[in-house]
Amino acid sequence: MLLRRFRHQTGKKTGTNTTFGQPTHSTVETDFIPSVCAYAYKTHEVSRIECDGDQNLPSLPQAGTINWIKVNGVHDQALITKIANHFHLHPLIQEDIVTLGERPKTESFGDHVFIILRVLSYDEKAELIRAEQVSIILNHDFILTFQESSHNIWDTMVERHLAGTGRLKTFGMNQLIYALLDTIIDEYFVTIGRLTEDIEKIEEHLLGKQDEQTLFAIYKLKREVLFLHKSLWPLREVVGRLLKENLENRNEESYFFMGNIQQDVLQIIEAVDTLREMLGEMLGVYMTRTDLHMGQIGQVLTVVATIFIPLTFITGFYGMNFDNLPLIKWKYGYLLVVALMGSITIGLFLFFQGKRWLAPKIENDDS
Repeated sequence: MLLRRFRHQTGKKTGTNTTFGQPTHSTVETDFIPSVCAYAYKTHEVSRIECDGDQNLPSLPQAGTINWIKVNGVHDQALITKIANHFHLHPLIQEDIVTLGERPKTESFGDHVFIILRVLSYDEKAELIRAEQVSIILNHDFILTFQESSHNIWDTMVERHLAGTGRLKTFGMNQLIYALLDTIIDEYFVTIGRLTEDIEKIEEHLLGKQDEQTLFAIYKLKREVLFLHKSLWPLREVVGRLLKENLENRNEESYFFMGNIQQDVLQIIEAVDTLREMLGEMLGVYMTRTDLHMGQIGQVLTVVATIFIPLTFITGFYGMNFDNLPLIKWKYGYLLVVALMGSITIGLFLFFQGKRWLAPKIENDDS
């Protein structure tokens, strides 16, 4: 399952156009109509431009404003192509937008900076990390965002901006880019928090009674943390490249914002590394307890076998077909042998008990 998510929809695509650099349709099944909405950012003011499909595209971008056009759904190739042509996007950008499962990256195409990121969310019911591809195109006058699902991760941020309660006092391009990326990073923090809660539950269960389900749960969480870690390292590269470009262009404001994003990414990576170590230690504890369990069972069985060794010798000795065995014709011989065997059993048991070779309880009392 982990490898399938990394290869998410990067295989066959529908359509007959296989020319290099031309957009091809993904095989992702969708049941919603793609939506397009635009926002015009001015100083201390944000206005919403409702786009019924692509009808308002000719009026965008508006002069004197920073325009953010967000598209939800990339399965309508005609719509994506029309938007790409209107904003003069490179054919390779169009191809990457509709090809889901791309590795996070940042590239420059003339006046456009193209960024691909993954938005991660934790499905607590299925105990899986869901990954969604987000494409962002930056220009001097506009920002384009493309999501593959109908749910928009920036809805809360937009509502705050429209209500005038957001953290941004002025809506410059740098602030808007920072707000978009910061929202994605916040989703990472939420995902890690929920994943940590499940790990702590397994850790508490591990200290009590454990079974095969505990081992399965540890391996499942370990796989999810690995997927999260693999998704974070490309994000670090993307932010690092943006930071380097802003430093080279001496854009101090944007460099400051990207620096904050980079610190958040490093903090998330450290948290994921901590989770990996926790799961590794939990797996070690599980294996150690399993080995102790088996060792204690083996110790008990060894003690039982040791007690029966002299008893088996006595019964085997008197089971020989000879008439002159000691005590064989004495009427109290049988009782004497039984008493001897009982004395040996009790003596060995007391001896092992004194040596503390009899194993204590394998499970905790509260389990």
